[in-house]
Amino acid sequence: MESTSTRAPRPLPSELLGSIFQYLLPSDLLCCLVVSREWHTEGVPFLYSHATFRADTPPSVIEIYKSNKHYIRYLALDVSESLTVSEEDILDILLDYQIPKPVGDSNTHTAIELGLRRPALRSFSFSGRPDYIARLDDIVLNFTSLTCLSLNYRVYYGGGTTNPLSLGRILETMPQLIDLSILVNSYESLTPDSPLLEPNAPLYRLRTFGFGVELITCPEPMLRFFRRLGNLVSVKVHSGYIRPEYMSNRRSEAISQALSKFCPKLQKIERVGEVPFHLYSFPSSLTTTETTEATETTETPPAPIFMPLVRYHTNDREEHLFIEEQLRGQFEEAFEYFPNLTTVIITVSDTFSAEDLRCLAVRAKHLTHVDLAGSYRSAWRSTAPMLLRNGRHRVTGLDVQVFLETCPRLKVFRTFHSIHFKEILPPDAAILSNGTVLGLENGLEGSRFAKPWACEGTLEVLKVGFEMVSATPWHHRIVFAQLGRCRRLKSLALSPSSLIPTLKHGMDLLEGLQETLEEVPLWSSAIVFDDKETVLWVLDKFKKLTKMGTNAYEGSSIQEQMMEWVPPEQRDRLEFILRPRVR
Repeated sequence: MESTSTRAPRPLPSELLGSIFQYLLPSDLLCCLVVSREWHTEGVPFLYSHATFRADTPPSVIEIYKSNKHYIRYLALDVSESLTVSEEDILDILLDYQIPKPVGDSNTHTAIELGLRRPALRSFSFSGRPDYIARLDDIVLNFTSLTCLSLNYRVYYGGGTTNPLSLGRILETMPQLIDLSILVNSYESLTPDSPLLEPNAPLYRLRTFGFGVELITCPEPMLRFFRRLGNLVSVKVHSGYIRPEYMSNRRSEAISQALSKFCPKLQKIERVGEVPFHLYSFPSSLTTTETTEATETTETPPAPIFMPLVRYHTNDREEHLFIEEQLRGQFEEAFEYFPNLTTVIITVSDTFSAEDLRCLAVRAKHLTHVDLAGSYRSAWRSTAPMLLRNGRHRVTGLDVQVFLETCPRLKVFRTFHSIHFKEILPPDAAILSNGTVLGLENGLEGSRFAKPWACEGTLEVLKVGFEMVSATPWHHRIVFAQLGRCRRLKSLALSPSSLIPTLKHGMDLLEGLQETLEEVPLWSSAIVFDDKETVLWVLDKFKKLTKMGTNAYEGSSIQEQMMEWVPPEQRDRLEFILRPRVR
């Protein structure tokens, strides 16, 4: 039998291998290293490019990275607890520097000499207690090639503060920096003669910037350092140790004014915690003469006096439209700090005013993403002292409904607020689809005349609640009809909500979403989704659905019953989201 030879496979270009290896998990990458010498050579740099050191990092892993430190490009250091890696190891890995042994009783630090095998870091993240790393300043300021830097200097266990790194030194030392986040106990103030404040100096490349609210309390020159951050497109402002109610209006407005003046490209604003600044301000003509005279000698400028935010009940449609037009005109007169906004993320809704939300709907022409997160406590708290002190109001379900009626390009909207049934009733709510006329029941006479949502053709992700007044099916069908008109919805979460998710109450009106809907984290936070007919209908109609919330407890008889309903061929496709049991 004549022997045949097998031709060796053609080697892949190194560029192609690199583009593949960068997306592989370390376990998969390890398997690739044994395929051939070529794959090993190309794969090793990717295997060691990402490093994370925590309290539970084994010493053996640290030794491996010490031998391959020149491959590291992305490093995260979490020292919220005592590290197994020493400061000597950190200096060795990051700077290829060995601390010389002290002579006699001398404990003075010598100047760091950079080694040839130090990594060319692109990203460095430090979080925790800086007292574990005595020479953190020296380490960070030697990373001249960084494009991403994150420093979190919070002291978690009380006591003391730490000297922060100078923002000016960081920006001057790292000219390639694009993403910067610095959360510290205090910020180093700039002197008026600082080169960072030169009006004709070139802009930094920085595009995203995260900082603490303490920056607002710095002297005036500190806020003017934003003049060289004109390329910023995203800011993330974190709450700090300063209670918002102790901050004056002038301080609260300072950050908005500085960002508006020096950062005209801003598209995304994220506020984490109780951060006291607004997206819009209102002309002084909206304040009363009495208020102006009373506050003439104080530091805080007079707060605008707003009309009631449609918090009324009227059966007169003409009166309703007149008041809403007056309100719209007031919001159109507001000064817009950030005209290019596309994304607004608020984690504590108590510090976000209803006026800002209404203005966003009317004025923000590019807005596509709004996330009013927070918690049930923050969403339902009866008062928001800081907002009331500034003459504003907290967001309610009515403001959410009006926002959805007005904002035309919205793609993502999440909130913990619930829209009351009265606020979503359309003018013809008493007329059913078959033409049957129903009289409004007691308790609904004061309902407002709602309009269809302006974002029905664009909305893809929605999280909102609905507060229903009864179990009457046609009440619920009105809400489901509105949801069913959002034909691009991919994710729908109805929480906190008392909607009844059954076909009788309107689930069939969602049939138009069967080509887009991929997940429903929760159908209702008050009712368990356990109607067999409805469950089977959803499984049959929504073929793209991969996650579905039931509001049933994990391990309950309801869960077991529902799993019996699901056809075997669909059990791998669909994940039921259950409520964990409290132990």
